[in-house]
This record gives sequence, structure tokens and C-alpha cells, in this order.
Amino acid sequence: MVDEKEKYAPRIATGLNSVATVSLPLLRQLMHKKGMVMADIVAMWKQIVGEEIAQYTFPEKVDFPRGERCKGVLRMKVPSGAFAVELKHREKYLIERINTFFGYEAIKEIKIIQDVGIFKMVKIESNQPMVQKTLVSKEEQNYITQVTGEITNVKLQEKLRKLGEAVFSRNHE
Repeated sequence: MVDEKEKYAPRIATGLNSVATVSLPLLRQLMHKKGMVMADIVAMWKQIVGEEIAQYTFPEKVDFPRGERCKGVLRMKVPSGAFAVELKHREKYLIERINTFFGYEAIKEIKIIQDVGIFKMVKIESNQPMVQKTLVSKEEQNYITQVTGEITNVKLQEKLRKLGEAVFSRNHE
């Protein structure tokens, strides 16, 4: 039986711990049947595939051949068909990244599933402003300003200025 003093003993603070130190062992325990591969994929998804891909994908499950823990099929959810096509083109790259992370051929194929529902709950925001490259020379910028300078509608003038910059930028790529 537990002593009353031990039951109500004050806790000793050990400092701050990251959520990963607590959640990763719990995640591994919950996903024990699927093996540690799935737990590690979910926990480290952003580090494995990169922030851009991780923002729009969710690793749902890994199916391994019976009795094996390698050459599995990763089921990945994406929000749109356009992004699914993009990921299909990057499939070999993603498989290479995942297998490099594990150090063996954990995944041999990726099955992409389009599911908008899972991403409706998550609002995707970036804290960093988008950086737009402008490949327009000073002369071209002066020309665009001169052509759009006579337009009285401010919104239309701004849109045409951006269009002109985009057209000239494409010529430099």
C-alpha cells in the first residue's frame, strides 16, 4: 500500500522539457502494431520531407508485406488533385528522403490519397512574408511606370504595373 507521505509528496521541478520528449515515446507505444517506422514518420515528418511538402501532406499509414518491416507502401493524404500530381512527380525524391532518414529501404512506394476534409481543420499560415523576385531592370521599371502613370484608377494602375513586371521578369528567366 502507498504511504500517505509518498502519495502527496511535492513534485520536484526538473526544468522545461520539449513536447517531443514526452509525445514520441507515447506515439511509439500507441503505434506499436505498425512498427516504429510509422511513429517516426509522423513525429519527424517535417524534418524528413521538408517544410513545404509537410505543410500540405499527412502520412496516414504504412503497409508492409506480411512478416516484414521494409519495402512498405506509405499512404499519404493531400488536399487537392493538383498537389497530388505534383507529389507523384516527386515520389522518387520523397522515397529517397524517407529511406535516407531510416538508413534502409523502409518505403518502396507512395500511395497518394486526396482528402480535403483533413486539411479544413488546419489553417495554413506562414509567418514569413512571401519574397517575390523581381527581374526587372531600371529602364524596364521606368517604362512600366511611364505607361501606367496616366491611369487614374489606383487599383487598376497597380495591377497593370504588377502585370508589366511579371511580363518583363519572364523574359529574363
